[in-house]
Amino acid sequence: MHFQQKKNFLWTIRGAFFVLLFLLVSCTGIPTQEEAPGPQETSTQEDPPSEEQLAPGRGEETAEVPGQEPGQAETEEDLKAMDEWCPSWSPDGSRIIFIRSSGPVGSTQGERKKEIWIADLKTEKQRRLASLNSEPKYLYRSSDLIWSSDGKFLVYQDEGGPKGNAIYRIEMEKLTRTELATQTDLLSSPSLSSDNSSLLIAKSDGVYLLDLETGEEQRKIEGKGIHDMVWGKEEKEIFFTQANGTDFEAEGEDLLIMDLESQEVKKLASYQLHIQSLTYLKEIDRLFYVIVDRGRGDQITALLDPRKTEITQLSPGIVEGHSLSQDGKLLIQAEYPQGAAPGENRRGIDLFLIDLSDVAKVTRTNLTNSKGTGEIRPSFSPDGKRIAFQVLAEQGKELWVMNADGTEQTRLLSQEEFPNFFWCPPSWSPDSQLLASGANQGGNDDLLILDTQGKVVKNISQEFSIVKE
Repeated sequence: MHFQQKKNFLWTIRGAFFVLLFLLVSCTGIPTQEEAPGPQETSTQEDPPSEEQLAPGRGEETAEVPGQEPGQAETEEDLKAMDEWCPSWSPDGSRIIFIRSSGPVGSTQGERKKEIWIADLKTEKQRRLASLNSEPKYLYRSSDLIWSSDGKFLVYQDEGGPKGNAIYRIEMEKLTRTELATQTDLLSSPSLSSDNSSLLIAKSDGVYLLDLETGEEQRKIEGKGIHDMVWGKEEKEIFFTQANGTDFEAEGEDLLIMDLESQEVKKLASYQLHIQSLTYLKEIDRLFYVIVDRGRGDQITALLDPRKTEITQLSPGIVEGHSLSQDGKLLIQAEYPQGAAPGENRRGIDLFLIDLSDVAKVTRTNLTNSKGTGEIRPSFSPDGKRIAFQVLAEQGKELWVMNADGTEQTRLLSQEEFPNFFWCPPSWSPDSQLLASGANQGGNDDLLILDTQGKVVKNISQEFSIVKE
């Protein structure tokens, strides 16, 4: 073969090679030199987190909290089926935690995923804290969602997870979550000590004291069927309830007290019904609680003198919501007309103010005495000067506020604006100047912040940007 022929042959082979290479690149998607990542993109060093990736405590990298993904609605349709309710302010008033549910349009609340979210009022940002495995009981019991008194952490319980029931702690600085306790059966009613150092937990075999610094756990009370509990005088005693039969759901409960120093346990009362919402009133050394018929839904309030074992029934009939002033000397509760069953004649419900300061003579005053409307789910302001409440009006529900003596009753949200409404009582800011409340807008329950004149200061659901995890 001549030299020129060899040269042409080699160029032909080389051309065929490049054609094959081009076809291979086109089919496999291998990047060409222009498409390949540059040196700066292959570096293992991560870029600094953007503002959207930061927790509300600025400058700190957001720690991932285990749970479902994503933290926001997946589609526009999901966004239309988002509800927010049951707000709770941080002790310094800078943040609000709340429950959010989301799911396809037309889905029921039972079908939607439930999450705990937090809104930062300074940055106007919101983000998910944790997913919930079941319908949270603290939709109706705020005692199950606990802020530490310094606002540095949050304790909550969840049910039906991979390990059964669990109690968690979330640190607010970095939003990290820690599992404190887990059990396949009964595990409920956490009660935080006043110095935020320890937690009382009821398990299936008794009451345990958990040291939050060391993680050490000690059983303080042995026994089955213990459910609700609260610290007593100077936190040297524990009030608790215990099933007085083998079937916790069917049987009634006893109310007991244990002295932590002597280990002595004393029965204070016994019911064929259930007991919940234990609240120790240290200013008057009394125990407030609610007696519940789970079958009918009846709720009756009572006050107990633990030293004399004297019980005062505070409601002649059943109630639909109550609230204690911070000093425990005043109680506001929504009372059904005498003889009415739960759900009957709800527009006859009135708000009664009960003065507990003179334990020898408990006085009752009807603050609303309205005709054709029912007043339910009251909430005392932290300074004790105002009461917010819901009203069952002719066409729907409304949010009202009044002075603690019943004067200056003012409607904040009207039924025309919010025809459906919210499930939980409104939540006051620590300075008693603002209210957080769920309100239905266009089919979704949004979370609003209002002043005491009814002006919507912020719509957290629509105006606060979502921080992605």
